[in-house]
Amino acid sequence: MGKIIVIEGTDSSGKETQTKLLYERIKKIYDKTIKISFPNYDSPACEPVKMYLAGAFGTDATKVNPYPVSTMYAIDR
Repeated sequence: MGKIIVIEGTDSSGKETQTKLLYERIKKIYDKTIKISFPNYDSPACEPVKMYLAGAFGTDATKVNPYPVSTMYAIDR
């Protein structure tokens, strides 16, 4: 049976670096290992997320409704 490992953290906290190191180590042991990362910036479904991150819906996070934003991230999944 497969396993899922989730790595979460704030921006610039080293998630990508740690994910890469962990993936490479596990891949040596189990060659069927895959890595999935979100948001998937190459996906058309990610366009609203990129707009949000660029400030298209406002630059003050306290004034941006979190419900539509969370939906944007969910669609990218």
